[in-house]
Amino acid sequence: MPAEDKLITKEFVALNGVIFIAFSNMAIFYGFERFLATLPIAPKWFGLLIGLFALATLIIRPVISPWFHPGNAKKWMTYGVISIIISLLLYHLAINWWAMSLVRVFHGAVHTVLVTAATALIVSYIPEKRSGQAFGVITALTLVPYGIIPPLAGLVSRSTGSFLYLLDYSAIMLVLAFPLLALIGGKTMEGKGRGRDRIRWPEIADILKDRNVILLLLICLLVWTAFAPVFFLVDGYAKKIGVMDTGWFFTASVFTEIFVRLVAGKLFDRISKVILLAGSAAWLILGYLALANCSTAAGLYILGAFLGLGWGVAMPVINGLMFDVSSSRHRPLLTNLLFEMYQGGFLLGPVVGTYVMNHQGYRALYYVCGGLVAIALVMTPFIRIHPKADEAGLSDI
Repeated sequence: MPAEDKLITKEFVALNGVIFIAFSNMAIFYGFERFLATLPIAPKWFGLLIGLFALATLIIRPVISPWFHPGNAKKWMTYGVISIIISLLLYHLAINWWAMSLVRVFHGAVHTVLVTAATALIVSYIPEKRSGQAFGVITALTLVPYGIIPPLAGLVSRSTGSFLYLLDYSAIMLVLAFPLLALIGGKTMEGKGRGRDRIRWPEIADILKDRNVILLLLICLLVWTAFAPVFFLVDGYAKKIGVMDTGWFFTASVFTEIFVRLVAGKLFDRISKVILLAGSAAWLILGYLALANCSTAAGLYILGAFLGLGWGVAMPVINGLMFDVSSSRHRPLLTNLLFEMYQGGFLLGPVVGTYVMNHQGYRALYYVCGGLVAIALVMTPFIRIHPKADEAGLSDI
């Protein structure tokens, strides 16, 4: 096939490898609260110390995104990998609240540098007509670590007896990113090499006046604000209806998301992405309504897979739509802003969800989640794409 239509290139594979390593590094922190309990830090501070990582991401990502472009992204990815290795080693010195706070902020900041630069670079290696499939692969690989790293990390922790040793092994794993970065050197899909100029603030203001951009940013925020209360609060809901083990709910949802993104990825480009987004939103609304009325373990586990299918389609399709409505120059920035909305949902979701849960209960909470996605569904038909942006007839990889 023509080179401009080929998705699986050494650069695309290498960049996904770096992204996979970065998110594997994140997944090892599933047991971070237990580690904090071994330190002379009051339990009341655990939530803040866990959240400082995400807070750093929310603050830093929109500031640095305009500075990264395909011409400088590889360099900043290298700096990011080196800095994350340093941050992991610094946890050995974080023995009190102040030290741990500084390490968490530093770790969150340098992780943000790595993934923001990687996003700016990887979008330049995505063919024009394969955005849906590409983001299906990318977003699936960000989920895989959460399915495989926790059990592996548990084995390492039990054999070494220390979470800090686990962080040391993770730092060693990050070294694998350097040979992957060395493979990145080809021209971007525009065929003109790498851009060398950052996006200035007046240009950003003009970009944010585009209706499609605003709609997609708001839809992304709504979808993931609705998602977060399920992720963080479904365990309490499950126990209230007599289900003691929610592990299978998450297993079903995560592996359904991964499956649909990898297996059905080509369909994301062969079918109108606006129709796919509307369909996934309608699917999720039904899922939230069913979740609000769930009363059995079997029903909860089935809903894990049902909702996972909706989430599995929504994320890559939203990213693919933003890719399709953007110019090649603006894609790195706008893709990073979408991920900022994703993080914003993980901040707003627990805050809004906890308030609704405490005042109205779990059933009302998941009705509200359905209502948020319903607003996103109403917005979807107003997205306008050039007819050629979604045309079918794509070649196989």
